[in-house]
Amino acid sequence: AASATENLRGLAALKQCLKVTLPMTEELRMEWKVRLVFWSMAAVDDALHDPQSVRFQKAVHHFSKHIQEAFNDGELSHNESAEALSRRLLNLISGMSIAALHNARYGSNAFLQQEIDYLTKSLSLKP
Repeated sequence: AASATENLRGLAALKQCLKVTLPMTEELRMEWKVRLVFWSMAAVDDALHDPQSVRFQKAVHHFSKHIQEAFNDGELSHNESAEALSRRLLNLISGMSIAALHNARYGSNAFLQQEIDYLTKSLSLKP
């Protein structure tokens, strides 16, 4: 995802990051299937909790960078921190990605692009 956002910042970078994270290609669908295997293993094996937690925090940090840029550039305004929004965003896209694997209707590029647009717009809504 880092190379996909190389010349982008803020919301443009965040949207591109989402595009290369969600299962919008066959390669990304396979990555999500593998990811789900590891998550399932971590759910039942305490020894895998910490490594999965570290991976999640790295992803939060990566998304937070783009959200903070959007704050700094005036593209987003929110009462919550970039880290909190990033964590919520990752939880949402995890569920979306799982649904996309189970149901072709939710896995089309057009549908996932609509979800990306919705998610990035919802980030600027203040609670």
